[in-house]
Amino acid sequence: MSLAENQEQLLNALNNLEDDLGQLVHEIKNQADQEFIWLFVLKEIRYDELENLPLAYFKNQNPKKFKLGYLHYLSAFKRSLTILFKMVYSSLKSKNATINLEKKVLFFVGSSSKKHRYGSIINHYSEREKSFSSHSFYKDVDVQGNESFINFACFIKWTDFHHSFKRAYRLIQLLRNIKRDSLVKKWVKSFSILDFWVMLLKHQALKNAFDECPPRGIYFSAGPCYPPLRMVGKIAKEHQIPMTLVAPRPMITKLRAEDRVAEIDLALVDKFPIADFFIVRDQWSFDQLLQFKISRNKIYLLDQSKSNNFSVTLEYINAIVLLLTSKKNVNDQFIKAIDECIVEERPLLYREHPALQLTEQQRTILSDKGWVSITQYSIGELSFKDSIALCINSTAGIEFINRGCSLFWLPYLNFRSPMFYEIMLKIGEVIENTFQLAECLKLDTKSVRAIQAKHQKQYDHYLTKKTNTPVFIPQLYA
Repeated sequence: MSLAENQEQLLNALNNLEDDLGQLVHEIKNQADQEFIWLFVLKEIRYDELENLPLAYFKNQNPKKFKLGYLHYLSAFKRSLTILFKMVYSSLKSKNATINLEKKVLFFVGSSSKKHRYGSIINHYSEREKSFSSHSFYKDVDVQGNESFINFACFIKWTDFHHSFKRAYRLIQLLRNIKRDSLVKKWVKSFSILDFWVMLLKHQALKNAFDECPPRGIYFSAGPCYPPLRMVGKIAKEHQIPMTLVAPRPMITKLRAEDRVAEIDLALVDKFPIADFFIVRDQWSFDQLLQFKISRNKIYLLDQSKSNNFSVTLEYINAIVLLLTSKKNVNDQFIKAIDECIVEERPLLYREHPALQLTEQQRTILSDKGWVSITQYSIGELSFKDSIALCINSTAGIEFINRGCSLFWLPYLNFRSPMFYEIMLKIGEVIENTFQLAECLKLDTKSVRAIQAKHQKQYDHYLTKKTNTPVFIPQLYA
């Protein structure tokens, strides 16, 4: 099956999944806490990868024959139980965590205030104005200088454990009346009381914190239907706290489940708002949100003149850059494909995916062939000339065009490539097999330079700001 056919199949699969989810929500509407069932399903479908429930729809599996093995139940139970214990532990040890959010702007990050995807936005606020929390809500955050962090687990009261468990039990009772006539419903029936208990505890922890010390504004960097984002949005709206979604990367395709906003997502926006404002990095993402019926007066573009004003640390000429993925097995195929090609004497560089480090074996294979890691540098610190970026399917490839690379996609190495097919047709070159890859690596400087100029024009056409697109105003929470 061709990439174009796979693209059509994936789009149909995602539409069918969201239709079935809408039917499920309709069946249970007006029931207490029913929106948390929808929120938990979001957790199962809004993936960066094509996996789990979206993959089942993509394969067009029959609901009657579809079975979830015991490993699915075991891993889900183990995951929720681990989170529960971590929340209890954090609630006991983090009583000294900063909890005064009043007059502060709250940023949600991973584990460190230095590692984020807010770009220049975060520099508009002083250290004393900022506070940080992890996306998980129950982990501490490494902060710098006068910055502060909040661990929401420290706001959990012992009565919350009992109250949340009762609510979780009611949701399980509600699920018992649901028929297994769709893949979504069959998946939902696999949820345990522990799954809902953990989710409701997180929700209560957020509510308790904002009751006690609401921030003056919130920034959250994620896809528009990332479940923690929607949970924070719900509490923020109840407390009239303005909230801004910052796209962590280009939102390049409506086929990427993590970036989609379905009709059912918008239908429940009153109970779980997305955000008051949206900040995106490029014109393509701006237009994408408009297609998803987000109001134009809520969307802003990050100032591209400032975001491109980087302090370059390293400059490379005539280099080849491998942009690796977040999946070990795909990286194995990527490295094997490159290893089988003859590469001329030139700078050979690789960049690991932020979500996955390479194994020692993978690093050894690359280093033995002369490949050097540039993972420790941000994209903005790198500059290239007459260079080639090789990418299976990642938004990083788009960003490397703007740093001076030509972009070559390798979709044949990963079945999830249909998610990116729409952008592949418009920006960069598509490599369809090992022979074409070998030919790509033999391109002379003049050819690479011409291809890069072509790709830069494509980038400027599709991603650079249009005249009437509003730019983000730093004084949003002044």
